[in-house]
Amino acid sequence: VDLDWTATDYAHHLGVKADGFQSKSEQVVDSQYSPIYGPNFPIITKPCTIVDAKGYILFWFLLGLLHPDIQTAGWRGSPALFKPKDRCPHIEPGLLNFAPAWFQLGRQVCGVITMQSKAMLTGTQPWLKSMLEGNAVMNAVLSVIHPDLYLVGSVAHGLLRESDSHSAVMEHWNSVYSGVTVIANRETPVHRDPNCRLGWFDLLATVGPYQYAELELRG
Repeated sequence: VDLDWTATDYAHHLGVKADGFQSKSEQVVDSQYSPIYGPNFPIITKPCTIVDAKGYILFWFLLGLLHPDIQTAGWRGSPALFKPKDRCPHIEPGLLNFAPAWFQLGRQVCGVITMQSKAMLTGTQPWLKSMLEGNAVMNAVLSVIHPDLYLVGSVAHGLLRESDSHSAVMEHWNSVYSGVTVIANRETPVHRDPNCRLGWFDLLATVGPYQYAELELRG
């Protein structure tokens, strides 16, 4: 899919901290960067890329990349992460954030900091081990689509491994990304990540026995 504008111009008009909700520039941006398709534009179901006017790839859609065995052998199979059936009459939506250096990354802090427990120690490492293969696939993808970002992540990973407080965790954290967010059964509104550097990629993977999920992009 080819765009008639550049990502640099788009970012310039957005300004700082444009999260898609509160920014005063949203209406101006929407008028200058209107959708390139009408309401009848078909849903894309094949691998594709979105490219700006200068030829920079802004988005990669890689269908069926993760093998089903990788998807089902991860955290969903860990009994430690599930409540007893008699206590779960309904499935509640949830979101979990994982990062080996949460506070060092400047992440937001909740009112109460959860203290480390023995149960957390025994449950975390098996979960990380089960994610090794899937993370390796995602690392390989990033190394191809954005080698510079992969290199930066690899360097940061190496520095964390040298830290006395993180070395044990980093033995099993093989992702070059410094954080993972698990979103379960939740609809996400259209938004932007203002904390991400221009030209860098997030990776979004759908896992589990689900079909017909749709990703709608503004503009």
